[in-house]
Amino acid sequence: MRTNRTRRKPRLTDSQLAEVNSALKKAPSESEYNVWDGPSLSDFIQKKFGVFLCVRRCQYMMHEIGFSLIGNIEAGRVKPSFDTIERFAEALGVHPADLFLRDSSRSNADIRSELKSSINSIIDKIIVN
Repeated sequence: MRTNRTRRKPRLTDSQLAEVNSALKKAPSESEYNVWDGPSLSDFIQKKFGVFLCVRRCQYMMHEIGFSLIGNIEAGRVKPSFDTIERFAEALGVHPADLFLRDSSRSNADIRSELKSSINSIIDKIIVN
């Protein structure tokens, strides 16, 4: 029995690639995943087409077709896992909680002023009653 030991990358047909592209444009939850990333795409392709592609190849393929995880998060199409949030925070040099704490388009002074006004309004209501 002769086995094929070539190192060729497994290939998807054009119609399979079109199906992958279509799936990536939809929410990952429609395909039973939390987020589209290399591991989830590799698993999706394995289950859907019976073709094994390594995670790195799937990440490269996502890049080739213009898939952007950040863009999809911003558009609300995907919800990042905590691991993804941790990786973003690490890349930005911040704590993961810092990604949720405030709107970075507003200054600390503006936020402080708004909070002070809100607190004063609440105190006034309590005093009057």
